[in-house]
Amino acid sequence: MPQFQTSTITIQYTGVAISPDNFQINIIDYLGASRIYNNTDVTKVSRGTLLSGYNVTGITAGDVTIRATASGACSTYADVDISQQALQFYIPSTPTELFPGPTTGEAHSFGLNSVETIHFATLSGFTYMESSDFSISHVSTTGNSVSGGPFSSFSITESTPGVFLISGTSNSMGTDTSVNQSVFSVIYNNNGNSANFNFYWVVNL
Repeated sequence: MPQFQTSTITIQYTGVAISPDNFQINIIDYLGASRIYNNTDVTKVSRGTLLSGYNVTGITAGDVTIRATASGACSTYADVDISQQALQFYIPSTPTELFPGPTTGEAHSFGLNSVETIHFATLSGFTYMESSDFSISHVSTTGNSVSGGPFSSFSITESTPGVFLISGTSNSMGTDTSVNQSVFSVIYNNNGNSANFNFYWVVNL
């Protein structure tokens, strides 16, 4: 799957009476870290000259801004927001499992014939993401007759910027002391990419 992208930008000087020596192109990520892009082909752009279709490559998920800065006689800059474009190929990180199994002591034990809501995994994303950017689906469950898994519904809430809590509300289930493994998928809704993670559980143990 592609990990790098290209953004096409337009560069034009307006309202100045002198020509700059060149442009420096920087790619800035969501933490404010900046890296210089190789811009050797953007030199001595005269006032009013329009560069349309200039490609900046090497953009990755988490990049938010392309900044073009003039050097030399003129030192102004302009920014282009690429935060959404950069996420086109974003793949969620694998959530941290709070009940990693597979032994009984590591599995979550649901109450007998009870309905409860538990936080069972944590997802790390970018600080400018929202909980609504993600969804959860059940992939499979092995070791139990509840083929749809232990949960009837899910929720994702933001704990701190860029950190999300994955919770589920359980079905009412009978005793099951053998360890069950459920596989869930966290989906980034804006492009459909996903990452799977496990949840180990028992009932009334």
